[in-house]
Amino acid sequence: MAAEALADTIVTRKADTIECRVTEISDDIVKYRKAGEDFDREIRRAEIFKIKYDNGMEDLFVNSVQGSDAQTAVAQAPAEGSNVSTEPDWQSMTSASRVYNIGDWYSENGVEGIVIWTTPDGRHGRLLHPRKFNAASGRRPPAFFTGPVNVAIGMTDTSNGHANLMVLRRFMQANPQFTPDMFPIQAVIDGLGDGWYLPSIDELKYLDALRSRKVVYSGEHANFNGKNVCWHKVINHVSKAHGGSKHDDYYSLSSTEVLSDGGANASLASLFGDPAVAQYCLLKREGTDEMLTTKPIVRNKGYIPFYAFHLF
Repeated sequence: MAAEALADTIVTRKADTIECRVTEISDDIVKYRKAGEDFDREIRRAEIFKIKYDNGMEDLFVNSVQGSDAQTAVAQAPAEGSNVSTEPDWQSMTSASRVYNIGDWYSENGVEGIVIWTTPDGRHGRLLHPRKFNAASGRRPPAFFTGPVNVAIGMTDTSNGHANLMVLRRFMQANPQFTPDMFPIQAVIDGLGDGWYLPSIDELKYLDALRSRKVVYSGEHANFNGKNVCWHKVINHVSKAHGGSKHDDYYSLSSTEVLSDGGANASLASLFGDPAVAQYCLLKREGTDEMLTTKPIVRNKGYIPFYAFHLF
């Protein structure tokens, strides 16, 4: 009789791999069968980093130690190609009191920021906080998440950073072993007030493209009216007028998480890396031609500039 095909892979926390067929997963152990064997072997769940199944799905095993008992929680890792792109539910939000345009200063309901994008009616949009962060030594949080780098949070939205924030909130609620102080960048953003978030990779790309776009300005800032200017001059002017700083960093951190097996044919191939290490998309300009690229940054590495966005 032909040997049964083995299509599952157990990856241990020591980076060993076991080609097998997983037969049972219980609270404490995982049973599996190797090629040519007619009996089950066992491995403690606490020793497993993840299981890759023959259907392409993965289970990521997250260790949580409480007191002297090792408890194990299981999180679904974002499989390769699982990044999504969504839009905020603008209709569910309260409309602004007036029509806003790019470059305007928004100040309503305790929220203030620079308008950088609007819906066609100008009553909803995205705001940029006038401050930039991680730009000065001595005030820089060390990382986005100081916990294990092999834990996937699931912030996989490429277009909607607010959606990534909601995923993060659910992750923190479901995993209280990862305390708020283990998310120092998010702690900075939370200090700005409700609703501020780390932008997605596409939102950063949009901001970068906007800053270099030239327009004949017509708006609420009289010193630019009728002039052919780049938006970055308007944005920086408004930011400075409200106690902020220039927003001209050549690289910045996004909230879009990537966990990929890599390879030339991988989704977001430029972001492939160690599949056991969670990464974020990092937007960066390189070379004399200011070519815009995306790079991976391991989540527990810090000192990357970042911005804060808000929806209205």
